[in-house]
Amino acid sequence: MAYRIDYGPQGIEHRGSGKGILRIQIMTAAFLLLFILAVRHQWPDGAKKMRECLLPGGEVHEAAFTEFVAEISGGEPVGQALTVFCRKIIENAKVD
Repeated sequence: MAYRIDYGPQGIEHRGSGKGILRIQIMTAAFLLLFILAVRHQWPDGAKKMRECLLPGGEVHEAAFTEFVAEISGGEPVGQALTVFCRKIIENAKVD
């Protein structure tokens, strides 16, 4: 004689609904910020090298990035500020 017990619908349990991913992103951003501050404070030559790697275009790119940060600090939406930043980089690109 066979029997069957049904306890209800079998569904996928959602744990935290993305809280783990957000936590990892926050921890990564915090670590990156601490790393950059430590390099800047302890190793000035390393800070110069990081700046050259992140902003390889020199003064033009550095000025565009400074304006990008100022726009975000001023309340502009990140997407709009990023669009302006990218357009300035493209305008000043040296294509052979």
